[in-house]
Amino acid sequence: MDGVFITCFADPGVHAAREITDAPVAGGFEPSFLTAMSLGDRVGVVTILPNVVPMLRCSDAPMLRSLTRRYGLDNRLGSIRVVDMPVLGLTDREEPIDRLAVQATAAVGNGEADSIVLGSTGMLGATGAVRDRLHRKGIHVPVVDPTAAAITWLESSIRLGLTPSRTTYMTPPVKARKR
Repeated sequence: MDGVFITCFADPGVHAAREITDAPVAGGFEPSFLTAMSLGDRVGVVTILPNVVPMLRCSDAPMLRSLTRRYGLDNRLGSIRVVDMPVLGLTDREEPIDRLAVQATAAVGNGEADSIVLGSTGMLGATGAVRDRLHRKGIHVPVVDPTAAAITWLESSIRLGLTPSRTTYMTPPVKARKR
């Protein structure tokens, strides 16, 4: 394999996978957040359900705040907003796009974000429509799709011949198994 994409915004298993493969590994969070961060000072995340927010870990998004701390990016996280819609509900195009645009508009309008990350890899293909709705309101900020950011990051890493650092992601020792 040339690269591995773990299709979840919360990056579960990404670091463990980097220990056991010499191919680049990405989830949805890190590449999308770093991309958004390169395009604006404060990154706003618009995610799917309120009950995902505690899964992500602190009062308004534990795991997500934990991820930003781990990567040293917590001072760049603006707001975390929710569209209150399950991933399976994202198949109806108009309603989720409306909700995403409303929350992104509020985040930018309240000075909470200069760039927006869609907080679910299930939102693939929604960024253009959300960005268009923001532009119609005179709001010109980047909207980053975590799946597209991850795949693009993987493609670049593969072309550049990059692999996980063995000083950070050490290969686990082989353990003798009893039969």
